Amino acid sequence: MEQNIADIRQLPEIKDIAAYMRDMQFKRKVFGGYDGESVLDHFSQVSERFEAIIAAYAVRSEANARQAFELQDALEQMKQANAAWEKYCRELIPWYEAKLAWLQAQNDRLQREIMGLWAQLEQRRWGNAPQQ
Repeated sequence: MEQNIADIRQLPEIKDIAAYMRDMQFKRKVFGGYDGESVLDHFSQVSERFEAIIAAYAVRSEANARQAFELQDALEQMKQANAAWEKYCRELIPWYEAKLAWLQAQNDRLQREIMGLWAQLEQRRWGNAPQQ
């Protein structure tokens, strides 16, 4: 709590009010004391300054709260997008593995065909070709 009080005292607005209060002078009555209207006027000035500070901080606080809600909404949207991406990736991996297996099977089949054609070519080259 003391840290907050020290921080508040360092605000320029509070320093202005402190300077105003230090420098204010009340009208004196002719027979001792101070003029009540003068005192009330000064206190009303101080009160208005504090009210202005409170209103400004309330506006800032509302803006900060609004921004916090917007950031929470953005974070939630990002979490949803990330979850959708992860789901897409989880669904894509089995599809990819199935396609890879199919391509490997096709590659193996084509390799066998090539080896068969190569064997036929070798037989024809050396005269051992079957007669058609």
